[in-house]
Amino acid sequence: MDKHVRINIHKSLAKVLPELISYFNETNCEVSLFTKIMAQDKPSIYILPPSSETLILKARSVSKGVPIMIVSDKYNEEEELDALSYGAQDYAVVSKLLSLVKRVTNLINSSSSRAKTEEKIEILIRDKDRTQNEISNLQEALLSTVAEIVEFRDIVTGGHVKRTSQYLEALINNIKKFGIYEEETAEWDVSLVTASSMLHDVGKIKTPDAVLLKNSKLTESEFDEIKQHTIVGADLLQTIRNNMAGENDENYLTYAITFAKYHHEKWDGSGYPEGLKGAEIPLLGRLMSIVDVYDALVSKRPYKEGMDPVKAGSIIIGDAGRAFDPLLIEVFKKTIGEFDRIRASLESEPGLVLTLEVDDTGVDGLAENPS
Repeated sequence: MDKHVRINIHKSLAKVLPELISYFNETNCEVSLFTKIMAQDKPSIYILPPSSETLILKARSVSKGVPIMIVSDKYNEEEELDALSYGAQDYAVVSKLLSLVKRVTNLINSSSSRAKTEEKIEILIRDKDRTQNEISNLQEALLSTVAEIVEFRDIVTGGHVKRTSQYLEALINNIKKFGIYEEETAEWDVSLVTASSMLHDVGKIKTPDAVLLKNSKLTESEFDEIKQHTIVGADLLQTIRNNMAGENDENYLTYAITFAKYHHEKWDGSGYPEGLKGAEIPLLGRLMSIVDVYDALVSKRPYKEGMDPVKAGSIIIGDAGRAFDPLLIEVFKKTIGEFDRIRASLESEPGLVLTLEVDDTGVDGLAENPS
């Protein structure tokens, strides 16, 4: 996140958010206390108290595109529903400082990413002589932005889509290098494939927060509910693709639809949503399942520590022929070192989001809390 941002906090919250104010002041962010929303005032985010319906509506009318967060001293479901129904983007509780910082930075980053993409779209639309390369860049930018918006809801898995897309690219490059599945991969646009993989969890956009953000083991009914994100995601992307089909869109979203629907299928047929077995599972789904599980294993979550990469690799290799395609696991063995380097390089990137230790709630990837 650009550290030179303006954070507007309602004056009534000054006494309950001193640590948050202090934190952002120390990171060179401009923090302002206010009571009125002014037309000439456009900060990076508004942080308001509960029961601020008038302020929310004012902010939405005069500061289009600026995210709004409601912060309360204790959780109240009615307050949260009211805030979201009036157009706030998030609702948080004061007591979890690092979680609150993470939510604020995610909202700012998400808003900034959308704004940059909208600007790029406007430029490309004005240029009637767009090249195919520009169209591809636009498509990839849109994929990335939608993925970030979806991932924002599941705040605990920050960075998951970026890491898995890079793991996937490394795995595909080695598949091509070692001549595995040559016929199936010959026509792949690898750049678009990896960008499309970022939408594998797009169906989570319809998963209730109570299930998506639960920090303990899911019940059987909750697990059944979250499994629907594969079907929901594929149907959503198919609808979008049908509505935008054109001469340059033959592959656009096709890869993403496959990733969304089949990344939880297992080689032995015990996966979902269709219980496909072996080569019945599209190759993209078989690839995505490997990188998705690897990232879930090595990443820290509120309900677990991140697993040692060597141990995580051993678990995945041990599941060859059960959860994973044995041929792909042979390539995975030769690629796992690259996975570790990718993860280390992304963790070392500058920015508030990647450097925080956050105490959030969420689910991702593993059997008891699947992504």
